[in-house]
Amino acid sequence: MFAAIAFFGIITMVSSQLTVVVASQPATTNDYFTVVVTGTTASDVVSITSNGELENSPSGTATGTSITFSSLRFLSGGDDLSISASSSAYPTDLPVSSASFKVDKALLIIILDYGNVDIYVNKNFTITFLLVDQNNKPWIDPENLKLEYTGITENYSLDGIVTKSIKLLKSGNQSIVATIENKNSTTIQVDVLKLNIDILPGRLLSYESDILQKLEFNVKNGINPDTDNIYDMTITLVCNNICSGTYFLSLDEQITDKKTSIIKQTNFGEVKFEDFFVISSGTFNFEIKCNLCETAYSAQFIVTNKLISINMTSSVTEQAAFFYLSIEVNLIGEDENKFIQTVELEMEDNPSVKGIDNLQIDEGQRTYDQVYFIDIGDKELILKNKDGSIKGSISIKITPDYLKITNMIEILPANTNHYLEFQVEIYDKEDGKLETNHNHNVVAELDPVGKIEGEFNKTTNNGTVYFYNLQIKTAGTFSLKAISDNISEIVYDKQLKISLTDCNVGSGPVASMSILVFLGIFITFIFFRVDKEKKSFGWNGFIMLLIHPFSALFISSPPKRRALLCLQLCVSELLMLTLIGAVYAYFDTPLEHYEKDFTDYYGRQLYKGAFGWALAQVGIIPMFFLNFYTLGAKKLTIYVIMIYIILTVLCFGAIVGMTCEYCIGYSIYWTVNFLIFLLFDLFFMQVIYTVIAYFLKTQKIKRVLNNEAKKSRTKTGMIDNNLKENHENEAENNQA
Repeated sequence: MFAAIAFFGIITMVSSQLTVVVASQPATTNDYFTVVVTGTTASDVVSITSNGELENSPSGTATGTSITFSSLRFLSGGDDLSISASSSAYPTDLPVSSASFKVDKALLIIILDYGNVDIYVNKNFTITFLLVDQNNKPWIDPENLKLEYTGITENYSLDGIVTKSIKLLKSGNQSIVATIENKNSTTIQVDVLKLNIDILPGRLLSYESDILQKLEFNVKNGINPDTDNIYDMTITLVCNNICSGTYFLSLDEQITDKKTSIIKQTNFGEVKFEDFFVISSGTFNFEIKCNLCETAYSAQFIVTNKLISINMTSSVTEQAAFFYLSIEVNLIGEDENKFIQTVELEMEDNPSVKGIDNLQIDEGQRTYDQVYFIDIGDKELILKNKDGSIKGSISIKITPDYLKITNMIEILPANTNHYLEFQVEIYDKEDGKLETNHNHNVVAELDPVGKIEGEFNKTTNNGTVYFYNLQIKTAGTFSLKAISDNISEIVYDKQLKISLTDCNVGSGPVASMSILVFLGIFITFIFFRVDKEKKSFGWNGFIMLLIHPFSALFISSPPKRRALLCLQLCVSELLMLTLIGAVYAYFDTPLEHYEKDFTDYYGRQLYKGAFGWALAQVGIIPMFFLNFYTLGAKKLTIYVIMIYIILTVLCFGAIVGMTCEYCIGYSIYWTVNFLIFLLFDLFFMQVIYTVIAYFLKTQKIKRVLNNEAKKSRTKTGMIDNNLKENHENEAENNQA
């Protein structure tokens, strides 16, 4: 019978013959343990057996009363494992018994450790591989480990702790994967730093384009240059603000070799880029990069390049004079791009070109879109820099404008008194566009040369000019020409055949004057004789009829009253006739302007009559009121008569003189206007003056107009009787 005693981690199995003691109980299949078998005798062969799988089934020969078996290990776990011992000294049929215990299957854990140092791309670093079980005990068995990182796979045989040197070929967050097939896999994430670029000092802040430059830098993995590897370093010229380009040239290279970037290889971690020119203008720095590097930038610097050419282009190669064209000026620098610095250009003397005033060019380009030429022919426009070393030019053919005569008067003039009216329009070409941007001087001429009177030299407005009231004063056959700015001309397609025309004298004004003078003398004389014996007005009704000069002529009046009224009317209308003629003489050319017909009477002729009539009121109004006040002041009569005589003489001379000088056409219009405003003056203005005079009459005039007419029947009879008696008495006395 067996008994089992357990104490302090030592398990003792006792049989009737042998005792099995297990020291350091294994927790997992990764643990070694030791078994001591007692109760043996010398030379006994002892064997260890178990109901679980042992790494081996050891046996040995005892040298005494006990034997020790070490480095035992279960290959599989279990919850009720036991160990038994047997000896050659005992029969095999003796019972053997052991106590049970639990052993877990060992789990493999892979630990990767790189010491938390900075890892740089393409730089070796040390990584340690450690295999343990779940109880953090070193793994007993050797294993084959597969390591994967940045596209690389490596295999290692591990037996305990192993340290390896590796390098990662990619930057950024990278994975390192360690795998033991069918057992476990472990991944760690590491941050892989890029290489540093250290730009060496010694560069300037500004350069001229003809100054050699150099750029030197080191490629470092940390603080030390990476001398183990060779890198392709891309050096690029970068614009930081406004630049003409980003070009540079190495020494002895041509402009065709210009480049914006270059690749240089490291030499023991160092790059020397020397003897090059930056040929673009602007503010720059160099960008330096490689696949495994942090991008670096040099300090900012300024480069000023030189102007090498002036390029000019025109919107057209042929253009009419005075019509706009567009000229673009481009300045080219050493890099064959726009020259961005401000340049003040000059234009070689060319008085025929207009529209290029400000020759300051900013940022390498300027467009002049209102350029025009005032002369015709093949023109060359040349721009140059201040010292004249660089020039640009463009050639343009300037053609005459296309003139068109339109709106010609329907009936062409046939004699020297006829009018010529037409319009001239200026185009860039036939069926082209009208030239509305400038005013042009256009002259109407005859070929062969003839005399034109009127405004034959005029200025266009919006590309057109209208000629009117022109008269050809030379007889003959002519071609009409219109010449613009002395460079463009058009000839009207029909010829003008002009004959001389006499300017006949009109009789209308003289006839009108003669009638007025005749009436002023003859009718006045009649009224003077008829009214010689009248002592009062022959009317006691509506008083205003006695004031109005025309109606009062038909009412018997005291001596001189109707004679003065007749003179007033005749002289007033004679003054109006004279002033209407004077208005024509002032505003027109009455010697030659009109034909002997009435077809040209239109509105402006009536305006001249109205103007003359209005001027005449300056004299008519005083004559009206002077004559009116003679009713109360007989002494004024002599002055009034003298004024009438003076005005009559002056008007007579003026009318006769103007009639002799005026052509018959003017005489007719003059007469017609007079007759129209004669009626208007008599039956409108004289009525107004009559009403005004009625309210301005004095007390004496009131008595003359009112009382004298009423008392005429009584007082006149009494006076006549007294006179008769006095005559009789005188006769008797004489006889005595």
